Amino acid sequence: VDANGERIASYAADGLILATPTGSTAYSLSSGGPIVHPDLDSIILTPTSAHTLTVRPLLLAPGTSVSVRVADDE
Repeated sequence: VDANGERIASYAADGLILATPTGSTAYSLSSGGPIVHPDLDSIILTPTSAHTLTVRPLLLAPGTSVSVRVADDE
């Protein structure tokens, strides 16, 4: 995962959820993400079914350009 063109994280997980504060109480919450107040302008990045216990959700600033690249392990 890159934010504004810089690498911020690599995940071994089944997927990633990018959510707004309104969406933080749906799939993101069920995957271990935080509940974020709707007035807080942010982007929530929550890994789903991470393959390690040290992976945690991230809260990013509004307007952050996020890009996700999927590695081919074959």
